[in-house]
Amino acid sequence: MFLTKNKAFFYLKNNYYILNTENGALIKLDKNSYEHLKNKNIKKLSNEEVNILRKNGFIIDKNEYNNFYFNNRNNYLISKHLKSDSLKIDIAVTNKCNFSCTYCFEKENLNNYINVNEKTKNEFRKNLSDYINNKIKNNNLKKITIVWYGGEPTLEYDFINKINKEYYELGKEKDIEFNNIIISNGYLINDKFISELKKYNTSYIQITLDGEKDMHNHRRKLKSNKGTYNQILNNIEKLISNKIETVIRINIDKENFKQVNNLIDTINKKFSKFVGKYLFIDLSRVFGSEYSYTNYEFKDIKNNFTHKLFKYKFLEPIISNNGVNAFCSAECDNDDLVIDIFGNVYKCWNYVYEKDKAYTTLKEIIDNDFKIISRNKNRLDYVEKASLLTVNEGECLSCEFLRYCKGLCPDQRKRMIEGYEENIYKNDKCKEIVYSYIESNIKEILSY
Repeated sequence: MFLTKNKAFFYLKNNYYILNTENGALIKLDKNSYEHLKNKNIKKLSNEEVNILRKNGFIIDKNEYNNFYFNNRNNYLISKHLKSDSLKIDIAVTNKCNFSCTYCFEKENLNNYINVNEKTKNEFRKNLSDYINNKIKNNNLKKITIVWYGGEPTLEYDFINKINKEYYELGKEKDIEFNNIIISNGYLINDKFISELKKYNTSYIQITLDGEKDMHNHRRKLKSNKGTYNQILNNIEKLISNKIETVIRINIDKENFKQVNNLIDTINKKFSKFVGKYLFIDLSRVFGSEYSYTNYEFKDIKNNFTHKLFKYKFLEPIISNNGVNAFCSAECDNDDLVIDIFGNVYKCWNYVYEKDKAYTTLKEIIDNDFKIISRNKNRLDYVEKASLLTVNEGECLSCEFLRYCKGLCPDQRKRMIEGYEENIYKNDKCKEIVYSYIESNIKEILSY
């Protein structure tokens, strides 16, 4: 008998717990059992305790114990190279934006906006159609998801509606589920656009608020310096009143963190009947700003606010996970794409419209029999250099928390490798962050 490596111990509310980080099983322990398990003294447990632990996957056989790393590695590699019956296309439909946000990672584009003529848009539509139809034919697709972002995608909402309609109708014709997601600043949402979103199966729209009125208007203003807070709140109300799921993104740094509690209270008070049904909140760390927290610093900041999100039902606590797989398509050798309106293909959407960061084009893929162009450096930096077989000396694949963090965002791995961000693999800081996240979820579940 062996105690699984997929385990974590917690002492919460004067009680001891063990969590199976593979299947999410949580068992309350008495102090003696806790000490025996911490010291791996399985033989000191009663037969009843052993049977309960075995049934919940805490006690395994020698072969399973010895194959822990190899099982993780194999599942990870399969997910990186799997040809799926789902296709996800992230489209940066424009690099233009009507905002001038103080911390925007795309701020270098502020004076380099690109006007796109109808010929270019038509070429993009044709190439996108050729690509998607090839995948329908050869991959037996069951689902297509398009994520619209920019720049500010609603500046091109007529074009977005045209594409959404095309693939919604194609999906009905071929019995393929089509949905789309929109990442927007929320300022230009109007009744016509909302009507179109309802028609063409928009899963959700993400909109950012960064504080109460004065703080938000300081950070997220129009280029004319006009504030945007009131109009965004009005537009959120329109969306959720029309039963369109809306996720409010709050970008947090040292400049605005003191306002986040009050902002959550304000949103809950104003929209309480929609919370947990059509309205949710996501918290994110600002990267690259002079006010940014490090990942490790952000751990406690986020957990403090997360408790309030649980309380109001903006979030539901969970301790289950989705198994061992790649974090996102950036590190995968699959058919999902991140593209701009010119058909340039990237591995990470943080770098769209930086042409030297593209690794191929839609047209080049089509001209090469719809095969991914695999040897480009910008692609290999993610598929190989940022692979979990490479970063952190492969230790992530031996970690009990892999199923929760997926080894971190591939672009974050890359930034750590290149010295642009704190390396939280060192001294197991990454484990502390994930442990803290799980602990906050367990605390909430236990309070029910």
